[in-house]
Amino acid sequence: MSRYDVTDFGRREIEPPMPNRSRTQVIVAKAEGSFCTIFSYLAHAEFIALCEKERPRRQERTVGGGANKRTTYRLGVAAAVLTSFLSLWAMVVRDDGNGAGFIMLIMAAAVGSAAASFQPAGMARAMLGVAAMQLLLGALVATAPSTASTPGGVVKILLFTVLFVALWLVSAAFFRAAAKSSRG
Repeated sequence: MSRYDVTDFGRREIEPPMPNRSRTQVIVAKAEGSFCTIFSYLAHAEFIALCEKERPRRQERTVGGGANKRTTYRLGVAAAVLTSFLSLWAMVVRDDGNGAGFIMLIMAAAVGSAAASFQPAGMARAMLGVAAMQLLLGALVATAPSTASTPGGVVKILLFTVLFVALWLVSAAFFRAAAKSSRG
């Protein structure tokens, strides 16, 4: 069986590949040695793509059951955005006068993310810090005199706080997994 080259839109037989070189490198080396137009390079595009497909690819390291770094990073962003949206929504629905603190939590998450240059390791630390701030804010709101006078107010605030701390921690865990997979 012979191999053919389609450089000049015609079929001509080429020599066997040079030792320690792939077929793609041989074709490119031959093309560099002769006068080639853009059309000949375009004709090679499909052939080069086929050669690249034949080479075995390095297996990508995976985290958490097959999710790669980009997926875990996106899940972390989705968890943070969802937590921020739910926090704003709950603040509007409750309308108990404590909204400024919850807006400050969202601002802290945004500023912390920007300060970390949106890198996964820094984002994980920022979300962990926001979870701690959420816990402290929940404790402050739960011990406020206005909350104590509301029937069931303390329990509702503590449940609200635990739920949102857990969501911030889930986001931090996704960012931590993305950071670990990028380190290798």
